[in-house]
This record gives sequence, C-alpha cells and structure tokens, in this order.
Amino acid sequence: MQRQHLATALLLIFIGLISASSYNITNEYKRTATANEETNVWEISSHFTKEENITLYMRWTVPWTELDVPPLPANISIFAPDNGETKFRVYFQLVPSQSSEEAQPIEVSRIELLGTDEDGLSTTNPIKQIGGITKQSGTYTARISREGLWWVEEPPEALVFFKEIVERDKPYTYLLPVGVSLCLLGVLILIYGVFTARKIKKKRLLAKRRH
Repeated sequence: MQRQHLATALLLIFIGLISASSYNITNEYKRTATANEETNVWEISSHFTKEENITLYMRWTVPWTELDVPPLPANISIFAPDNGETKFRVYFQLVPSQSSEEAQPIEVSRIELLGTDEDGLSTTNPIKQIGGITKQSGTYTARISREGLWWVEEPPEALVFFKEIVERDKPYTYLLPVGVSLCLLGVLILIYGVFTARKIKKKRLLAKRRH
C-alpha cells in the first residue's frame, strides 16, 4: 500500500471517529421563570414539580429615610405539599434612593437557615437564596411571619415565586452522519490501497519471472 493512501485513510478515519463521538454533546442553558406573583400579601403559593430549584423574591419599602439602621429581620417559611417546613431568617437593609418619597426600598443582606423538615427543601451551604430544591411535586406556600416584624406594618408590594428552568440541546447531531461517512471513506481508501498494492506486487513478481 502506498504511504499516501495509508496516511489519507487513517486521517479520515481519525477525523470521522472524533466527529461521530461528538454528536452526543449536550449543552445546558439555565433561565429563571416566574411561577406566581402576588401584590400586597403575606404569603404566596405555587405548584412545582420534584427537583425544581425555587426562589422567593419580595419587593418591599419601609417608611424611613434614615439609612444608618441595623439589619431588619424577618422569619420566612416555605411549606411543602405535606406541610414540611423550611424556615429562614432574612435580614434586610435599606437601599439609598433618589426618590423624595418617605418610603425607602430594602434588599436582602443576609439569609440564615433556621431549620428544615425531612420533606422540606434541599438547601445549599452557605445559604444563597430564600428557597431550594423541591423533594416532591405539589403546591408550595411561602409565608412571612408577622411575629417580631416590628419594623413594618404593610406586606411587600410584590411577592414572587421563581423557578429555574434547565433547557438542553444537542447542537452537533449533524456530526454523526459526517463522521460515519468519513470513516467509511477512510475504510474504502484502505481497501483500495490494499488491492492496489497486491496488484503491483503481482506485476513485479511476474516481471521477475519473465526475466
């Protein structure tokens, strides 16, 4: 077999194998979607499926203008369909506002996990969100406890349940037929090279015998 045929065949087979093995590569994309949103309420409910990543968000303002106040605590619980509770203590801080209104917006500054039941949410350590991974499908309810909530009388302007959606796609599926075709082409070149080499060898043997 000529070296040129052999090198070309092996190269095509190599490229074909890499292409064919890459067709199953999966890309994941994560995005956040609103599951439910309520205004001026102390609790919110929404249906989630098992192993969803859920997060509670709230938009709140307080009737203060002084910014040098300590963190404002609130106890927030998320109840699973069977009433399994995951309890958080959330600390808020005032956000400087350019508005001339007396009420000031607040944002979460720290989250602590006070406890979780066996059927509650699976949470991260350290705690990064008011929420976690669901262990069962059904209706989940988030409730802000008014006990000890001395710094505000009105509920949040908005209470929102978010869920994380994972989308998957396979952008390289077209490489499978390409890879298979290259491998077949490489094999054909190998076979052609073998037969060609045999014919050349026979011709040389016949030529020697004649001499």
